[in-house]
Amino acid sequence: MKRILVPVDFSPLAHDAYSFATKIAKAFDSTIVLLRVTEVSADVLLNDEGDLASNNEVDVDKIREQRADNLKRLEDWKGESEVKVESVSIYGHSCSKSILQVIKQQGADLVIMGTEGNSGIKEIFTNSLTEYISIKSEVPVLSLKCNRDALAISEIVVVNDLKQLDQPLPYIKVMQEVLGAKVNLLKIERPSSTMTTEEVHQRAKHLMEHNEIEHFAVHMVSAYGVEEGVRKYIESNPETAIVAIATKSREGLAVLIDGCPSRDLVNHLEMPVYIFQDIHK
Repeated sequence: MKRILVPVDFSPLAHDAYSFATKIAKAFDSTIVLLRVTEVSADVLLNDEGDLASNNEVDVDKIREQRADNLKRLEDWKGESEVKVESVSIYGHSCSKSILQVIKQQGADLVIMGTEGNSGIKEIFTNSLTEYISIKSEVPVLSLKCNRDALAISEIVVVNDLKQLDQPLPYIKVMQEVLGAKVNLLKIERPSSTMTTEEVHQRAKHLMEHNEIEHFAVHMVSAYGVEEGVRKYIESNPETAIVAIATKSREGLAVLIDGCPSRDLVNHLEMPVYIFQDIHK
């Protein structure tokens, strides 16, 4: 985990994400890349290098000043950091698409973002920025809704239905080794579940062996849905630091019909949620 991207809008939540990224970067000797996207309207032309093209309809000098100010604020944010920090300030017609582009350009291994979450009808038909990035990013995204500077990363709970035993669990083994965190696998037992306890443990063993994770514990919680099951687990295991789950990248009506547990956790859970791509979408 060499490069951690932290998109910022200079809000308190973004600062919380930067602080948490610093904690992770110290453990892994990673470089943090602070990104600020200067959004521009569709009538502002950008050249192939992403710079402003000449446009008589728009005051490009004002936009350049805004980007320069953003870069200065990024430099001020860095302060006397205990880890390596780089600053990137770009123009973009869409903040979300620009972030996804920079993830590839910077070779990021992890994205850390703050989020206010969504709820109600808005949650079904719109995405928060963090939620959108978490379901579209090719690299894992860690989201958090509040300051977690004092959080000891002592336990990572991996939520998995154990249907696909070749599912990669990116960086879980590395986080276990570097951070000294316990890894617990959580299987939510819904009313329709048919796996026996023995089958759950056998399949959990195969999944962990596939990911070369040797030390772990298996937990089963009865619940009607994933979010309910995770909350029950956390109530009984308050030392849980990070909840990890794969995403199937569902949006819009697909969420209404099939649900999307990763979205639910990003939107509603107060603790850090670690999202990675489900290879069986």
